[in-house]
Amino acid sequence: LRKAKKDFLKFEKKSYRKLTKQIKQKELLEIQFFSVQEELEKEYLSKKDISSKMELRQKDIQELKTQINQKEKNNKDLKSQVDKEKKKYSEQKEENELLLTQLFSVQEELERYYLKSLEPKKKVLKNNGAVNKIKRQLKYKIGKKALSKQNSFFGKILLPISLIIVYLKHKEDKEYLKEFSYYDDYFEARRLKSGLEYTIGQNIKKDASGIFGVFKLPFVVSNTIKEFKNK
Repeated sequence: LRKAKKDFLKFEKKSYRKLTKQIKQKELLEIQFFSVQEELEKEYLSKKDISSKMELRQKDIQELKTQINQKEKNNKDLKSQVDKEKKKYSEQKEENELLLTQLFSVQEELERYYLKSLEPKKKVLKNNGAVNKIKRQLKYKIGKKALSKQNSFFGKILLPISLIIVYLKHKEDKEYLKEFSYYDDYFEARRLKSGLEYTIGQNIKKDASGIFGVFKLPFVVSNTIKEFKNK
């Protein structure tokens, strides 16, 4: 009985140690299990966060693509509009050039008809040209003489005397100047009337007449020449 009791106690003690060992192993396994589970959860959450970020990135990329496509469309529309404006401008330019050509053509034709309509009157007055009538005017004679005296010092000093002589001769040779718009050389006469000689004579008669006009003569002539060259 004692031996049986002793063996039972020994068995019980051994069983207790074995159970205790199993419990510790179980606890260790549970700890390892929870640790692995925690790691897995962390990894899962990390992957989920990465996935979420990737989705956000995909959305941003998609928005950027949409914006780029819109910009490209706007650029194409703008280029198309610019091409239309260029084409419109080119057509307008060609149309304006054509109108100018037609205008010049019509103007030349009108001048031709106008000159042709004056032919009978030209035949009557052709012996007395418009250019000669301009050259016989006192303003032209004075201007021509003043311009010819600008090349020498003594010519400038003696200019008043030269102009007085021109004036006196003109008085002796003066005749009634008829209308000259129907002459053959009408346009040449207009050019001569707007020339430097006539302009000088006109300004002398206007600004250098009177008692003190002699002192103004050099300045009037030189200023007229400068203004004419500037024009």
